[in-house]
Amino acid sequence: MNQRILSYQDALLLSKLSEHLLRVAGPETYAAEQLVEILSTATILPDGEIREDRVGIGSLVVYHEAGQRERDTATIVPPEDGNPSLGRISVLTPMALALIGRKVGTTVEVPLPLQRTKQFTIAEIQCATELRRLE
Repeated sequence: MNQRILSYQDALLLSKLSEHLLRVAGPETYAAEQLVEILSTATILPDGEIREDRVGIGSLVVYHEAGQRERDTATIVPPEDGNPSLGRISVLTPMALALIGRKVGTTVEVPLPLQRTKQFTIAEIQCATELRRLE
């Protein structure tokens, strides 16, 4: 089973984002619906507990396309901090929605335009607390 595990703080932020997006009913309604689905099926940890082996907001994720060797990296960030040219992807992007709460070795399916999908495998996770220590 490929259960998502979220920190309490991540779940709280995702919940607030989904509520806001559903209220404004704009182009990000799909992301809001995905967030609701993620929150309803994920295991949410008690406040203050963090799983460093799971993708969370602030995590640097090393991944590769399934069947490929070349690796890419992305840091999952709140929407206002997204900057793809710097490798910082908003938690509302299809890629981040697929990765959030997952562990190393998990292969995720990311929806693309024209009803296509692409599979990516998580190779490494540096959690947010680890990244803060490096700065």
